[in-house]
Amino acid sequence: MTHNNTHKKINLTFKSLFVFLSITLLVVFSTVLLSAEWIIIVLSAGLLTILGLSIAYKWPDMFVILAIWVHFLKGLFIPKLSLGDFGTTPFMVFVTLAVVGYGLQIILGKRQFVLPVGFLFLLIFIGFTTFSLLVVQDFRAAIGVYFRTVLDWALFFVIVQMIVSRKRMQQLIYALLLQAVVVVSWGILAGIQLERLNVPRNTLFFWRQFQKNDFAAYLAIVIVIALATILVSKIRWEKLFSLYLLIMAPLAWVFTFSRGGFLAIVISVGVFIALERRKRILQRLFIMLFIVGLFSLTTVTLAPSSTRDLALDGLISIVSGESTAQRHTDTIEFRFALAEYATGIIAEKPILGVGFNQWQFYSPVKTRIYEAQTGQFREVGFSIHNRFLLIAANSGIIALVGYIGYLIFVILLGVRSRRYANQWTKTYLNAFISSIIGIQVALLFAPFVVWEWPTLGILAGLINLVEIETKGTLSLMQRIQLKLKT
Repeated sequence: MTHNNTHKKINLTFKSLFVFLSITLLVVFSTVLLSAEWIIIVLSAGLLTILGLSIAYKWPDMFVILAIWVHFLKGLFIPKLSLGDFGTTPFMVFVTLAVVGYGLQIILGKRQFVLPVGFLFLLIFIGFTTFSLLVVQDFRAAIGVYFRTVLDWALFFVIVQMIVSRKRMQQLIYALLLQAVVVVSWGILAGIQLERLNVPRNTLFFWRQFQKNDFAAYLAIVIVIALATILVSKIRWEKLFSLYLLIMAPLAWVFTFSRGGFLAIVISVGVFIALERRKRILQRLFIMLFIVGLFSLTTVTLAPSSTRDLALDGLISIVSGESTAQRHTDTIEFRFALAEYATGIIAEKPILGVGFNQWQFYSPVKTRIYEAQTGQFREVGFSIHNRFLLIAANSGIIALVGYIGYLIFVILLGVRSRRYANQWTKTYLNAFISSIIGIQVALLFAPFVVWEWPTLGILAGLINLVEIETKGTLSLMQRIQLKLKT
């Protein structure tokens, strides 16, 4: 009875808030604005805002899933809706609504704010990344990328807020599997189209969303999630989708011919197998991987000649350190040159670096990139293909320490949490620990991976879920994790 009374009180407070806002908008804009056209526009915008906030308050989890679904569509802008020179993306809208929805629920006492594990390390990283804006030489070049980065951090936080029960985590797994089927299938079709048309990669919509190394790293995440789902799911369509992904992912990788992505896949699968120590499970995993391996070999053999040759040359160069492909040879040479130059820059400016997203003005190697907003190519400095060096160069060594500290903390705590988790949660903990480690391997050879922060958010949420299910068994987490109570 007490719970019901409390719930009614919250709803009444919420309703009163929006009634007040509606009346205020109606009175103010009706009296101030003389143009009937503007009154209609403003009132319509106000009512749509109120409706959006109401839906966000009621179903913030829905907007988290929508944000994850469109997360990679960074080149898709809502027509005629922009902020200054920067277009508004669906991702931006959904993340904002999720943040507002959870924020209203926390303010009105419907839920508690869950501070992610390792928050102090995150605070150091985010803080010094933000402070590095103070030393930028081109603020316009920095602010757009920074805003996108803030949205990634916001998505991380709302994912942690969402995963407070097994039911919510299951919904998230459903969403990830459905997304993976669409993205992997789309990637294969885009790869075939790229091969047949023989056109620049950035002329195709899919490859404007994905850098090829980024897509290859995503495949590592997809494979271990699919393996985990096959092991623990009792739903037929989940198993079928997962099997489809295990078969199609190798074909999708061929069109990326990414050596860093291949290493990420191998390391992710290896770590997952090492964490899954049950004999019966290991036998099933090896059988599945053997079948997938045979299919992969057949796929690579039958793939179009140019793509196949680049993919095989990339694999051989991982083992031998030598490459016969001009593309791979040139890439290795200038990446080493960039890393050496970046080390010197970091030594000169260790505290805040050269400024957030300012490396492009210091890079000795130039390249042309495609701007989805303008639909044109422009020349910029080539990015350091090492996430850790890039953080230190752009934002300083202290930001890098915070980033690495958080990674180590959340991985170790995730491994420890496995001892207290039920089998379902444990298997997905294994999957996302493996994904994070695989992503970091990929980031040794890439400046970013789009799915880094969502994956970190899911792992942090799973750790919190173990604490909820075990009612505080993890004493280490209790000492370190701070909770803000309304």
